[in-house]
Amino acid sequence: MGLGAVPAQAGYFEEGTTRASLGFGTGSFGVERYFILGPGVGFFVMDGLELELGAEIWLGADPALFVLSPGVRYTVTQLGEFMPYVGGFYKHAFIKGVDDKNILGARLGISWDLAANLIASGGAVFEYDLGCESIPELNVKCSRWLPEVGLALLF
Repeated sequence: MGLGAVPAQAGYFEEGTTRASLGFGTGSFGVERYFILGPGVGFFVMDGLELELGAEIWLGADPALFVLSPGVRYTVTQLGEFMPYVGGFYKHAFIKGVDDKNILGARLGISWDLAANLIASGGAVFEYDLGCESIPELNVKCSRWLPEVGLALLF
């Protein structure tokens, strides 16, 4: 596909399109390891511009955690089969028995057509814990970089 050609899946990013997602992974809070289930929904308010709302349910350890995360993402679809994206988000973590946490974040990556009705994506996420105090000697860090990998099946 040449530069400037519209990718086959570009319609996925059109104004008025709704996205539903389900993510999964693992994470840690303190010394506890969790399995994370992450449902989400997004709505494209204009071509390429998505308002999104995600959640994370942290399972398998104590304390119980639930995260709610509104965000915004812009995907450039005019460059051909590779579609860069950039976005920002806020996370509020409800933690049973502990003070809630607030996080600001940003993401940067690229999506591409993998096959008919299948889009892959990869990038990086930066998160900063608000109200955190960094303690290097205890390895307490208030910010982190995380990989982001996705696979979207289009209906």
